[in-house]
Amino acid sequence: RLEPINGTGGVLPADGGTLDLEFTALRRGMANFDRLWLRWRGPFGLVWNQVVLPMDEKVAVLPDVSHARDEAITLLQRSAQADGHAQKRAGQGREFEALKDYQPGMGRRMIDWKRSARHGKLLAREFRIEENNNVVLAIDSGRLMCE
Repeated sequence: RLEPINGTGGVLPADGGTLDLEFTALRRGMANFDRLWLRWRGPFGLVWNQVVLPMDEKVAVLPDVSHARDEAITLLQRSAQADGHAQKRAGQGREFEALKDYQPGMGRRMIDWKRSARHGKLLAREFRIEENNNVVLAIDSGRLMCE
């Protein structure tokens, strides 16, 4: 689905020419243009003429990931450590909880690149700390285990 930016249309010179229109994509994928609506005023400006022309055009709509890419580059430059090791963060569990906006200081491994590309900004995965886990210690003291 596409929505026009700042209204629609424009003014063509009397001798003809081209007109560029800008649209905002609401979703990525293929955009179909199936008809073109033309409207112009009569010579004295009292009446409108309108024509609908059929057309069959398809345009691939892709996300603009330049903003997320720029944020990622500044992140990688800022958070690189001299020894090259990733920072250990206290409180990072293994169970996925939610996605949230990336904040400076978060680990690079937490960035969800697919969803960042889809939303046009850096998103990080947030994990829940495992709590109240039962630990079972089993000791096999049978005769087959001794040597």
